Amino acid sequence: MEIREVYKKFNIPPNLAEHMINVASVLELIKENWQGEKIDWARLIRAGLLHDLGNIVKFDMDKYPDFMGEEKGRIDYWKKVQEEIIEKYGEDDHEVTEKMLKEIGEDLEVVEIVLDKSFWKSIEIVEGEDLETKLLLYADLRTGPLGLMTLKERVDDINDRMPKYSKRPDFPEMVESIYALGREIGNNLKIPVEEINDENIEKFKENFKNSITSIR
Repeated sequence: MEIREVYKKFNIPPNLAEHMINVASVLELIKENWQGEKIDWARLIRAGLLHDLGNIVKFDMDKYPDFMGEEKGRIDYWKKVQEEIIEKYGEDDHEVTEKMLKEIGEDLEVVEIVLDKSFWKSIEIVEGEDLETKLLLYADLRTGPLGLMTLKERVDDINDRMPKYSKRPDFPEMVESIYALGREIGNNLKIPVEEINDENIEKFKENFKNSITSIR
């Protein structure tokens, strides 16, 4: 199923679609400058475009209305969509994403990459050998609710908004693993990681937007 059809089927909010497009665009920029081991980029970039399908179930639209972007004025509508998704698929965003991916019959290798990528498992991922999961985690960490971030900015964001992570006793180790991941990815690039920014992903982002017509 084409990405635009997936987004339409599950009524993906524009800001969530934008986030997944940004993650895929980071991966495209990395692909353009990669000098590491061979990667199945088509599979990985598709995983980037699908990795947060179920995330609307955890949106706090009252606390963070600005995250909705141009849809801020339609929050009541999106709350209703959120309720419908929760009623049908549940409240756990990871489980919702898994159910959606299986419902569309997504390629099992794509599903595996998406489900393996989790900040909860960042220490395990960084210590492991699965480079595609590492790349998806890195691209996701570099992509905040309102655009690209440095890893330091992302850690600060997690501290501010995500106590379920920041209050964990192993959070300092998780942070160290994030920075180690950044060094590993950076060592395999032709460009410094500072050049992974909003300006340099714009051409990829526009290409994705032009092909995904469901974005409002």
